[in-house]
Amino acid sequence: MADPVELQIGDLIHTALEAILPGNGYYTDAGKRVSDRRVEIEDLDSTRMPAIYIFSGAEGQPEEQLSSGCFRTKIEFLALGYFKGNDSSIRANGAKLKADLKKALMGNRLWNAKAKRTTLLGVTTDYSEFAPLSRGVVVVSIDVDYVWSLTAL
Repeated sequence: MADPVELQIGDLIHTALEAILPGNGYYTDAGKRVSDRRVEIEDLDSTRMPAIYIFSGAEGQPEEQLSSGCFRTKIEFLALGYFKGNDSSIRANGAKLKADLKKALMGNRLWNAKAKRTTLLGVTTDYSEFAPLSRGVVVVSIDVDYVWSLTAL
C-alpha cells in the first residue's frame, strides 16, 4: 500500500526545501540544513544557520465528500527558517531566507499532482526578539488541499 497522501506531500515539501541552494537560483544555502525535528533557535549552533524546520500543523475537517469514501481536505504545513546576522546584515539575511522559502513552497502548488491547491497563509519575520543572539526567524505557513480515501489515507 502507498504511503498516506499527507506523508507523500510532506516528503515533496521537504525535498523542495532541500533544493534551496545558490546553484539552484536561491539566495541562501538553507537547503543543506532541513529537518522535520524542530530545534529552538536558542539551542541551535550558529554555524548551522540558515536552517529550516518543516512540520505539519492543523488538519481541517473534510470539506467535501467527492464520492463514497473519498474526501477533500486541507492540512497546514509550517516552515521555520532560522538565520543569523549582525546589526547591519540581519534584515537582509531575513529577507533573503523569506524569499527562498516562499519560492520553494509556492513553486510546485500541486506537489506532483498529490494536491489540488496550495495557499500561502502567512509569512512572518522576527529578528527583534532574538537580537541579543544575533538571530532571527521566518515563519511561512501554507495550506495544502488534497484528496484522500478511506482505503488510502
